Amino acid sequence: MGQKENLLVYIRSRFGTEPDYPWGEESDYAVLRHADTGKWYAVLMRLPAVRLGLSGKEKVEVINLKSDPMLILALLDHPAVFPGYHMNKKHWISIMLNGIFPDAELFPLVDFSHHLTEK
Repeated sequence: MGQKENLLVYIRSRFGTEPDYPWGEESDYAVLRHADTGKWYAVLMRLPAVRLGLSGKEKVEVINLKSDPMLILALLDHPAVFPGYHMNKKHWISIMLNGIFPDAELFPLVDFSHHLTEK
């Protein structure tokens, strides 16, 4: 099982959230949102690597998460972490789901994003 699948298993068990595909089931984009408010706490995307400033023509899996601006600055030193793609770059990060960023560090960031976006 890949990192994206591990992440979805974690999110289902922790929050009971299923991915929502507002642009269609075949879309490369899925939203994870709070059941009570519909507010997004994460976005899963499959996008061209060049959109993250990487070379190559392949597509990469990423998750966008809301975080604290100071924590984001520290995380941006990691090669799998980027300013939030298509989001407010001060408050959101994009993390490649290629196994380079460990689940043990990723899952707490998902929890934090969930917490930051609660009502």
